[in-house]
Amino acid sequence: MIRRSVREAGAIAGATVFSGAGTDHLPPRADFTLDEVVAAYEEQCSAIEAAGGRIILMASRALAACARSPDDYALVYGRVLAQVRAPVILHWLGEMFDPALAGYWVGAGGLASDPEHARATDVCAAVINANTAKVDGVKVSLLDKDKEIALRARLPRGVRMYTGDDFNFAELIGGDTTGHSDALLGIFDAIAPAASEALTALAPATVRASTPFSLPPCRCPATSSRHRRASTRRAWCSSRGSMAIRRISRWWADSRVRAASCICPSCSGSRMPRDSSAIRISGRHECARSSASMASRCDRRLFNPPLPLRTTH
Repeated sequence: MIRRSVREAGAIAGATVFSGAGTDHLPPRADFTLDEVVAAYEEQCSAIEAAGGRIILMASRALAACARSPDDYALVYGRVLAQVRAPVILHWLGEMFDPALAGYWVGAGGLASDPEHARATDVCAAVINANTAKVDGVKVSLLDKDKEIALRARLPRGVRMYTGDDFNFAELIGGDTTGHSDALLGIFDAIAPAASEALTALAPATVRASTPFSLPPCRCPATSSRHRRASTRRAWCSSRGSMAIRRISRWWADSRVRAASCICPSCSGSRMPRDSSAIRISGRHECARSSASMASRCDRRLFNPPLPLRTTH
């Protein structure tokens, strides 16, 4: 898939394909050594570079399992980054998406010793500052805009912040007087045409100067009732990039709380309530009916494929 993507992107002027390099091919164990983690990263990085692609350095469950201190993270990332041919994007995936990554960057003590990710932010910033020439940017998926903005302020000049905040991405992409986050969100895959249109309109400095929440109201010909429908799944206005971004944001927020049919054995097709606490941020849910620990998962997506998105009037 990587080879094919890179090959086909070659026909598009200015296109660059980044692919994830991690350690997920290692067997599930808790006794990895740092050398094994580095070797695993090297294997996947080499494969991507051999295909002509660029690298997103994914967070590693194996590293989270064996790292005992922030120094271990600095060592592993330093060794891997020293070998890459071109700057990479780091991905800090929070425990709300993958519990096995709880306490990432910290080591022994894990999340319990750093519940607000303060030390983790320090370590992540230090790793980036020590390897600035090899880091294009960092994607932060903590679902906390304040933590993302705090780390963004500490990035070296030229290193980008890529938002991974599914709830606050419109505000983070729009930015403020201190800067903005770039868009690198999986949710845009389902709404690519509208997202592309909106981001293109938002890109010019004259638009960027005004945050998404201070632009004048949209005055396009579309009826006002359409713009008042907060639950719409269409981006009605492309004349203002930030307006379209907000429509996308509302559609996404609405889609995450809509009821979904569960097809796991425990539920047997029953329907989840709109306010179900079993809905998971990751796009899956765990059935409260299955056990007290909610251990049984259902792979059904929480939202249906979106309707065709209209980005012009």
